[in-house]
Amino acid sequence: MISIRCGIALVVAGLLAAVQSARASEQVYTYAVQHPVYGRIGNLVYGIETTGGARRITSQLRVAISIMGVTVYRYETDGVEMWQGSRLMTLQSKINKNGNRIDLHGEAHGGQFIVTSSAGTVATSPDVAPPDPWLVTSVGDSNVISTSTGQVLHVQVSGGESVTIPINGAKIATRHFSISDDKHHEVWLDGHDVPIMFRSIELGDPVDFILEMPDAGGPQHAGSTAAKSAPERGDR
Repeated sequence: MISIRCGIALVVAGLLAAVQSARASEQVYTYAVQHPVYGRIGNLVYGIETTGGARRITSQLRVAISIMGVTVYRYETDGVEMWQGSRLMTLQSKINKNGNRIDLHGEAHGGQFIVTSSAGTVATSPDVAPPDPWLVTSVGDSNVISTSTGQVLHVQVSGGESVTIPINGAKIATRHFSISDDKHHEVWLDGHDVPIMFRSIELGDPVDFILEMPDAGGPQHAGSTAAKSAPERGDR
């Protein structure tokens, strides 16, 4: 009886250790969304969970602009990406723009990636990716899926120069990249390839997404293993 109990205890201990290990691989990154006229207009939260060679990336964007207490603009998105190594396996995106809803679903199928949205169904190359700042690690050309339209866009990434930028009173050493597709974007990565800040030009205005609580050694709540949690893609 004692040996059976000991065996059960060892199994339970092993399961608890596995659960703790899986939880240790989860990372959460919160970005403040800053508009040059309206100030802080919302938050973007990324969650990255790694289990072996598989990665799950969730994103939640909540943006609202109010004038005199009246909300004049609202934009909300919820996304889930499933990766196996460097290949995107599934993609789900739900968008609510001022009450208008857009749903998108993508799935790897053989040597293609199939995207289905309100605009129809598109088959594209298996190395396609969503427009995440986490996937910008080097210069070059690649294809991305627009999660707002379902279209496949050709993007060009340039730059990569070293730049020190001030974030919340701290000076952060970064690499700066520019991304051109149907819009213009910029990304600043820290020494762990974590996006400290990224920028999107919307109707001529620069909208900044700034990681909360970074310090000179990297994000306080992310840790030095943060970059290992994001999918690695050399073509972005």
